[in-house]
Amino acid sequence: MASSTQHCAINDCKRPCRALCLCCDQYLCRDHLNEHDTLINAQIPLLMDQINSLSDQFNHDDGSEFAFLKDLEQWRENAHRAVDQFYEKNLQQCQQIIEIKRNKQKKEFDQMKLNFNELVQQQDATKQQIDSMKQSIQFFEQSIKELPYFHLNINPLAIDDNLIILPTENHQNTSFTFPNKRSSHTEDRSTRWEVEQQSRGITDSMKINILNTMSVLIDTHGPSSIGNLIKDMQNWLNESFGKHWIVQIIDQRQKHSSQTIYPIESLQVKETRLRWTIGIFKHKG
Repeated sequence: MASSTQHCAINDCKRPCRALCLCCDQYLCRDHLNEHDTLINAQIPLLMDQINSLSDQFNHDDGSEFAFLKDLEQWRENAHRAVDQFYEKNLQQCQQIIEIKRNKQKKEFDQMKLNFNELVQQQDATKQQIDSMKQSIQFFEQSIKELPYFHLNINPLAIDDNLIILPTENHQNTSFTFPNKRSSHTEDRSTRWEVEQQSRGITDSMKINILNTMSVLIDTHGPSSIGNLIKDMQNWLNESFGKHWIVQIIDQRQKHSSQTIYPIESLQVKETRLRWTIGIFKHKG
């Protein structure tokens, strides 16, 4: 009875498969298995550089550049400014009250002085007039002494603890995990990437390694550092598959039209999470 031999999963490869690759969940021949292993190991120096860069950031970052600390400092300055403005407004009102009281005192004092001068000129003052004048003088003396001790009802400044709400420990849950289950890794890759164009110069093994590396770089840099992401991806492609590789990233959310890539060695995929269209091709240098 003739036995059937399972061929390598790579397109156009007629060699029999030798083992199941746990990374891509495909049966590969010895050559493609070694090629896949070599390409995976080639990613280690890139990851090591990124880890060293992160280590430098942790060692030299004192937190002074954190945006939320700058926001807190700005809030403090604004709060101080608001208190100063409130103080200046009430200070002006107090000065106006003092000026009104002084003007009233001066007007009454001038009238008392005028009455006293009339008594002096007449030289005919009665005891009641003298007693009244003494009382007026005592009144003005007491009024002048009390004026600096003008009483204000000042309540303490109440600070509402809810003016600033700090995030809880679980508010931004950032975890760092390394995939160790083949099923979850395969499912993540299949749902994250949609291959729109794959030229004959891009083997399935190359495609798998390219997508794996691109996933790592996106997760490392984040969607806001497209320039650094493209630079690192091109460096990895040049080191792994020769020079003159070009990477293009188009954000479909910004309504850019997708570009068609025609070189022999080219790959165009869509990153479904970020809605990016990513073109990778080798330019003839």
